Amino acid sequence: MENVGLYVSVPVACFRVPRAREYFETLPCPPPSTVYGMLLSMVGEMNRREHEGAEIAIALVTKPAYSVVLRTLWRVKSKKYGPGTGDNRRPDFQELLTDVGIAVWIRQGKFEASQFSLAERVNNALDDPTGISRFGGLCLGESTHLVDDIKQLESRVVYGCLLIAEDERVGDNIVCPMTRRSLARYLKTKRLGLLLDSLL
Repeated sequence: MENVGLYVSVPVACFRVPRAREYFETLPCPPPSTVYGMLLSMVGEMNRREHEGAEIAIALVTKPAYSVVLRTLWRVKSKKYGPGTGDNRRPDFQELLTDVGIAVWIRQGKFEASQFSLAERVNNALDDPTGISRFGGLCLGESTHLVDDIKQLESRVVYGCLLIAEDERVGDNIVCPMTRRSLARYLKTKRLGLLLDSLL
C-alpha cells in the first residue's frame, strides 16, 4: 500500500465555517473534504466519487496569522435593482489566514475501488507534472486562494498539530480540539512531534 506525504503552502486562505453568515469565520485548518478536492484538482480528476475511501491525514505545521477584511457581498434581494446595487449588496466581514502550511498524507483506503489509487496518482503528478491534464489554478479553499508550493515530504520528523473534532479522543485525552482559541493555547504550551515525513 503506497503512502504519499505532501507539504502544501498557501499565502492567504479562508476555510469558512459552514454555518457562518454575516461574519465569515474560518477554521484553523482545511477540512478533509477541502484537501480531497485540492488533490482531485491536482491530478486532473473531475469526478469527486472516483477516489471514495481514500485515506487522508492532515497536520498544521505553521501558525497562521488571523486577519479580518471588510468586503462587499453581492446577492439577489430585490428585483428592482441590478446586480451589486441597492439592496443587492451589503458589507460583510471575512476572516483570513496568512502563511498556511499543512502536511498531508494520502494512502489507499480499504474501500477505494478505482483502478489507480489517489496516492498513486498524486505520486505520478509529482514525478511527471507534464503528464497531467487539468485546468485552472490549484487552490485550497476559495478559488482565489491559490496554492503557492506543493512538494513531496522527505523522511524526517515533523512538528505540527493534528486537528480533530472536539469529541474525538485518543485514550482519555483530546489531542487538539478544532477551535481557534484551543489551537492557539495548544501551540503555545507544547508541540506534537510526529515521526512522519518532513518538509525539512
